[in-house]
Amino acid sequence: MIKKFLFLFLLFKGVLFAQNFTGKYNFSAVSGSCVSTCSVDPTPPPAVTGLDFGSFLASGTSTAPNASGRFSFQKWPGGATNGVDTYTAFTGSLSLSSYYEVSLAPQAGYTLTLSGISFSVRRSSTGIRNYAVRSSLDGYSRNLPASVGTNPKLSVVDTSVFFWSFDATSNAADQVGSLITPDSSFSALTDTVTFRFYAWNAENVSQGTFSIDSVVFTGRVYDTLPGPPVVTNLHKIAGTKQDILLFPNPSPDGKVTLESPVAVLNVEVVDCLGDLVFQYKPLVPTPVLNLDLGMVDEGAYFIHLTFSDGKSGYTRLLICK
Repeated sequence: MIKKFLFLFLLFKGVLFAQNFTGKYNFSAVSGSCVSTCSVDPTPPPAVTGLDFGSFLASGTSTAPNASGRFSFQKWPGGATNGVDTYTAFTGSLSLSSYYEVSLAPQAGYTLTLSGISFSVRRSSTGIRNYAVRSSLDGYSRNLPASVGTNPKLSVVDTSVFFWSFDATSNAADQVGSLITPDSSFSALTDTVTFRFYAWNAENVSQGTFSIDSVVFTGRVYDTLPGPPVVTNLHKIAGTKQDILLFPNPSPDGKVTLESPVAVLNVEVVDCLGDLVFQYKPLVPTPVLNLDLGMVDEGAYFIHLTFSDGKSGYTRLLICK
């Protein structure tokens, strides 16, 4: 409950800038000829306004990559048998000490909403057969929702555990389709969030590999500043400091009354993404409107008003059902 109201509060502060983003890691500078400790990707991370992308690092694995141009290391937890494709026959399990890690940090004054993580995978002939992704939001305690698209060579077993389904699948090329779909807890983030890519059930612990490439983060970044949104040419109510009256606000059911000193021609309600969720044009312009937004989900919204004198402005509404 606290997280939900924090999320609504952050949205209610006023969004001045928002952009969809795609941040891709291609590991182009990774070298398989590194012979020292080379557990951090030297490739410059993606660049997105308002968001800092960290560099991938390998922990609990070999200290140097075994291939170039992708993030590939050895020494993963064992448990699978070469030539066996029955998941229930494997004996290994996820180890919290063996993973690839990367962090995303919203810059000061920005919030992050993450919508997806996609990546391709590869293994050696005796490499891992299972992998999963977790995050710091819950202390790496659960696998994030996983799917594999239309790739029949990969599948999802148990609770969002990726499975390299067939040992005979060629290891000469990446298998695409691994997808993580974050839930609502990854909305309106203001603090750093870290992701860990775990792998296990290797057929050979010392030589088996787990490789990721083309890791893509998608989402939206918002520029939020303290205080209400900027209001342009919005009329004042005589004798008060309020631009309009909107009540009850917060609304428990989406039903509100709007009172303005000037007749209203048009009402548009937009969500935090800038999408129009409700519009109303009274048959006759009027300064008092009874609006029913009962079909709109709970959350924070901006109400854009167009007045009969040609001016316009914004106010805000919080719906808590």
